[in-house]
Amino acid sequence: MLIFETSELAARLAKIKPFFIKKKTLPILDCVRITPKRITYSDLDVFVSVPIQGGGVGDFMVSFPALYEFARSSNESEIRISERTGKITITDLRSEIVQEEYFSPEDFPNVPVNDFNLAGSARTEQIQHAFSCYYAADEDDHRFNLRGVCIDAPTKRIVATNGHRLSFRQMQFTLDIKDQTVIPRYVVRGILELIKGTSAVMQFSPSQSNKEWLAIGAWDISIYVRVLNQYPDYKSVIPQQGTLKLSVTQPKLALKQLRDIKRRMPKIKPIALKGDANGAVRIGNGHYRGALEGCKAVKECFLLVNIDYLIDCLKQYEKAEAPLYVWNKDDKATAWFFCAEGSLDLDLIMPLRGNDEELWFAASETPQQVDTPVNKPPQEAASETPQQVDTPVNNPPQKVAKQEARLPKIKQAATGEKLAGLEWGKKLARALRKRGIRSVAPWGDRLLKISDKKRETFYLAAAYYVVKSR
Repeated sequence: MLIFETSELAARLAKIKPFFIKKKTLPILDCVRITPKRITYSDLDVFVSVPIQGGGVGDFMVSFPALYEFARSSNESEIRISERTGKITITDLRSEIVQEEYFSPEDFPNVPVNDFNLAGSARTEQIQHAFSCYYAADEDDHRFNLRGVCIDAPTKRIVATNGHRLSFRQMQFTLDIKDQTVIPRYVVRGILELIKGTSAVMQFSPSQSNKEWLAIGAWDISIYVRVLNQYPDYKSVIPQQGTLKLSVTQPKLALKQLRDIKRRMPKIKPIALKGDANGAVRIGNGHYRGALEGCKAVKECFLLVNIDYLIDCLKQYEKAEAPLYVWNKDDKATAWFFCAEGSLDLDLIMPLRGNDEELWFAASETPQQVDTPVNKPPQEAASETPQQVDTPVNNPPQKVAKQEARLPKIKQAATGEKLAGLEWGKKLARALRKRGIRSVAPWGDRLLKISDKKRETFYLAAAYYVVKSR
């Protein structure tokens, strides 16, 4: 039987939690090996070992999720772990759980090497800065090396990329490692969670006999991680020169606006930034257009990117006091680079490819509508059949302003719940057709003045009306 103080057991298990990944195919890898003096976890790619002061005698394989939740929720002073007739029992003398499946501690994997020599160390704040680039790697990428973060010790850079975005940070410490070392992304994230809000020195020790293993130590916690030594040639995508296009003077303000757009339109991915010669920066997509706050155009430009990537990038500079510079070589084809003034750190986003996105900014009164013909001359548009309901933007404004009918009132559902989304759009389209209205475009301004939330339903109504009219 093993006896542990509840608070200490919960605290030690919390050190392992950032590295835990549930394995459905190998249940033994969901367990921790626990003795009176040590708790060890492994998923074959990473080993985490933490010390603990316990009493009794025993060596057990215990389900980590079950033990962690039990220790965290228990109000008793101590927890006991024992074996009864081939089953593991966890109890705090008030309640207990029984682990039906038994695993032998002898089957628990061990680190295959033990010849680790110290190559360097770094303080907590240095690690937090260097590994902050990990966001640019993807957890589920099928390319194994792109799932990780590369420590490029010879160039003193730490890099992460998924092929569509890239981030690198200058190392503010030195490691005596000759080759590139790629650490899994989830391990880097676990390290950052482990040291968050603390102050310590972290040591890095590669194995002398097997380059696939790296030991990382902090306090009395030991982490052994399987690493790779191959990484894409990220230097080839970074041009030596480019043209400054934008200056983000208030990243926090711009980030707040982008998050608000994402919150209102969670499924939207492409977002465009258009810099004008007068210094204004407009932002938009097919359903939204406005001025981007906290940003200034240095030169005319057009940037079309993934809004999630843009938010992740600006988050890195949210607390920066210096302005953020955005530059590239060619608007349409080359990557966009983000760099704070006076910093050697760099973030990169590849542009999305499109042909008609600049039409989002063609009109200044209302958001550009998807089905609106833009390049047709007025005489050609006038000859179209009534089924093509959208009004050309080149028509004189007075032709659009003739529609003065009151906005139809849409009743609520029979249950009293408010209608939303496509259902509201369908009802609006039906009401417009009953009044003999042949175009929904004139209603754009009036809907937008009523509520921003009806902005999307206006387009839903427009799309539904066009489809049903043809």
